[in-house]
Amino acid sequence: MRTKHLVGAVVLGGFISLGTPMTAFAGSGGTEHFTLVFTSQTGAGSIFASGAFNAGGTDYQGHGTDQAVFADGAFKIHHGGIKGTFRFDQKTCTGHQGGSGAYTLGGGYGAYAKIKGSGTAHLNGTIATGRNANGTCNFHDITAYSLIVHASGPVSFS
Repeated sequence: MRTKHLVGAVVLGGFISLGTPMTAFAGSGGTEHFTLVFTSQTGAGSIFASGAFNAGGTDYQGHGTDQAVFADGAFKIHHGGIKGTFRFDQKTCTGHQGGSGAYTLGGGYGAYAKIKGSGTAHLNGTIATGRNANGTCNFHDITAYSLIVHASGPVSFS
């Protein structure tokens, strides 16, 4: 069941990141909910926003700061305060990551030029690796990766 939801989110994210314009503003602010889906440790992922504005776009990962890009503008997500845990099972060569923490929004342009906000993010990820010839896990051979982030908090545009 979990796999079906992830596959559906990734497929939907692929359609959105192809440039389908999906932005609609509900006023000057309110509570915003974000879902981010990544299938690569370093590559771009999909971002879904709903609440004060509704949009789908692409999130470019950075160390401590991501760039969320939509059809009509972009903004930065500062997430240096997120703390997590990571457990790896050497028998199955799979790992699980979880965590939560604070984020802030700013540095926008286009429709998001005056965006400000903050909130709490929760993440859940899974990784699988291949094996070396001797049967040990090969951390240079990532066979599958997923990271899903759910975040929410107040946002304003003034």
